[in-house]
Amino acid sequence: MKIDETLSLVKELHSHSIINGDTYYSDKLLQIIINLSTVGEVKNLENTATSNESEIAKVKRKVPKWMKKTNQYNYLILKAFMDLSNYNKNRVPVDELEEYVNIGKA
Repeated sequence: MKIDETLSLVKELHSHSIINGDTYYSDKLLQIIINLSTVGEVKNLENTATSNESEIAKVKRKVPKWMKKTNQYNYLILKAFMDLSNYNKNRVPVDELEEYVNIGKA
């Protein structure tokens, strides 16, 4: 059973325990709800971290190729970003980057 399904079931049981005035089960089910919610949040954070690491690895593989092909947009955008950001020391708004590169929007 998935976490979301289990959480839904436990919430339903918690509601019934409150209606029936069973404070012992109400308290225990509430603790399970809190624990399951935390597990779901941790899973989402782990998935996001894995996704970010995958994207970073992909870009690291591609950047050397982009730097060799100076007539392509990838090179122009990356070079413009490095110029404007002072090698990532300053933030660069997208509109400023577009204007600097002068390639227009896709």
